[in-house]
Amino acid sequence: MADQIDDDHISAVEREQTHYATKRPTLLIVEDSDDFRYFLKDSLLDEYNIVEAVNGKDGWQKALFCHPNLIISDIAMPVMDGIALCNKVKNDSRTFHIPMILLTAANTEESEINGLGSGAIDYITKPFRLPALQRKIRNIIKQQEAFRQTYQKVVEIKPSQVDVQTPDEEFLQQVILTIEQNISNTNFSVAELSASLLISRSTLYNRILELTGKAPLDFIKSFRLKRGSQLIDKRGFTISQVCYKVGFKSPKTFVKAFKSEFGVIPSKFNQDA
Repeated sequence: MADQIDDDHISAVEREQTHYATKRPTLLIVEDSDDFRYFLKDSLLDEYNIVEAVNGKDGWQKALFCHPNLIISDIAMPVMDGIALCNKVKNDSRTFHIPMILLTAANTEESEINGLGSGAIDYITKPFRLPALQRKIRNIIKQQEAFRQTYQKVVEIKPSQVDVQTPDEEFLQQVILTIEQNISNTNFSVAELSASLLISRSTLYNRILELTGKAPLDFIKSFRLKRGSQLIDKRGFTISQVCYKVGFKSPKTFVKAFKSEFGVIPSKFNQDA
């Protein structure tokens, strides 16, 4: 049975959600030493939203709920260590895409192999230079942003032609195929999309927002409109026919949304093409 989010952890995380009003990336710091955790938080707070966890179990719960851009975890911790946490993150469909950096005082080849073997993107031994860690974090976040921008363009231009190469690409294709299968269903909702993909609504929200820059509801709406624009380009459908084929409840609603998306009404779209 998939892990469930404990109510006590949810309430704790919800208090930390005040940080989420901005669009800054979110880092989850998992560290049992209060002093070292505070040091990391204080060093990174100017650039990122920070969520804290005191051990691997706490970190796992918060990873499920917050869906951070990156997890930075110590290895030696009570209850659940960093290796076990990384294994859980990388073997769960809800979190496997989240990169992890492992921190440890164990400076041996075996420890490094175990750390990287659990799926961590990097393994850093203590003591380390803070600027080096900050640079590694920035590089990971920049890579995520570059991926999001690239595939946002791909999805906008060719909604059904994303090749499966990486877990993020595969996830996007699953989202796109599910929407396409329900494109004419006016009642198709974000809840139905998340249920079809077997993930929670919060996970769906965070992953689609991270990869496309749009909330799921906006993504579905934008996808319907882009499919509508393709049908209009075919020149064989009336506006009303296109409207219902892509799941809008009325031509009036479709025309209004279309103009908001493309800057022109459907009848003027690609008129000179």
